[in-house]
Amino acid sequence: MRKLLSKVPNLALALAAGVLGGCSAMSAKRNAGAAFAAPTELSAVLTNPINIDLSWRGNATNAAGYVVEWTGNLKDGFLLIALTATNQTSFRHADLMPEAKYIYRVRPYFGPASDVAEVRFGDPAQAAGSPFDTSPPPAASAAPQFSLRKLATAGQATPTHLSAKLISPTRARLTWEDRATDEEGYFLEARLAPHPGFIVLELMPPDTTSFDTVEMEPNSRWEFRVRPFFQGKPSAVVEEMTGPEPATTDAPPASSSER
Repeated sequence: MRKLLSKVPNLALALAAGVLGGCSAMSAKRNAGAAFAAPTELSAVLTNPINIDLSWRGNATNAAGYVVEWTGNLKDGFLLIALTATNQTSFRHADLMPEAKYIYRVRPYFGPASDVAEVRFGDPAQAAGSPFDTSPPPAASAAPQFSLRKLATAGQATPTHLSAKLISPTRARLTWEDRATDEEGYFLEARLAPHPGFIVLELMPPDTTSFDTVEMEPNSRWEFRVRPFFQGKPSAVVEEMTGPEPATTDAPPASSSER
C-alpha cells in the first residue's frame, strides 16, 4: 500500500503533463488556424454600370496581403486582378464590360518581407564614368532554409542579404539569399521615395535569388524589398452583373458666334 501511495504523486505529475501537453498542442493548432484563416463576408456591389466594389473580412492574423481574383465562368478558372496591402480589405474593379457576369473570390497570401535596399538611379557621378556592376548574378548560397507555412519557422524564412547595385544609370540588379523551402514564388515590392506604401512590381518563380529591374526614371530614388509567399484558402465566391453601357452625351450645338 505504501508503495502504491508513493507512486501517486508521479502518476499525478504524468497526468498533468499529458493534459498540459494536449492543451499546448490544441493552442498551437488554434493559433495556426487564426494565422492562416480564410477571408469571409466577401461582397460585390455594383456602384455604377461598369464599376464593382468588393469588400471582405480579413480573418488571417498573419496575412501579408490579399489576392483578388475574378472569372466570368467557374469552368475557366480565376485570373488575378489585384494584390492588396496588409490591412486592405476592399477593392474597386473598374471600367468593366457592360452587361457581363463577374465572379470573385479573395485569398490571403503569407510570407515575410526582406529588409529594404535603396537605389538612386541616374546619379550624374556614376553616369560620368564610374564602373557599373556588369558581373553575372552570384550563385545561390547554401544558407539554411525554413518553412514559410509553419508559425514557428516563418520568420526564419525571411530573405537575407538583399543588395542593389546599378548595372546602368537607370537599371539595377537586386540579389538576396533564399531562406524559404516551400514558397510558391517571390514578389518584388517597391516604392518611389518619399511616397509611402510598397506596390508589387514583379512576380518571380520559387528559389529566385536575383532580379534586374527595367529602365527606371532618371534621378529617382526607389526602395525595394523581396517577399517569398504562399497563398491561403480562398473565400466563398460572389457574383455580380454589370449594367448597360453608360449613355454618351452628345456634343452641345455650336453657338451662334461659331456658325
